[in-house]
Amino acid sequence: MASYYTRLGNLDKARLTAVEKSIIDARRDNMKIMHKLYEQM
Repeated sequence: MASYYTRLGNLDKARLTAVEKSIIDARRDNMKIMHKLYEQM
């Protein structure tokens, strides 16, 4: 999971369009929420 999150962070540094960056940001935010929910279980 951590490696996937890091990979998304590295993609953000690449030459992407604003739409692609917003999709990556949304995926990263969702992963943070999933992690918090998993810890609460």
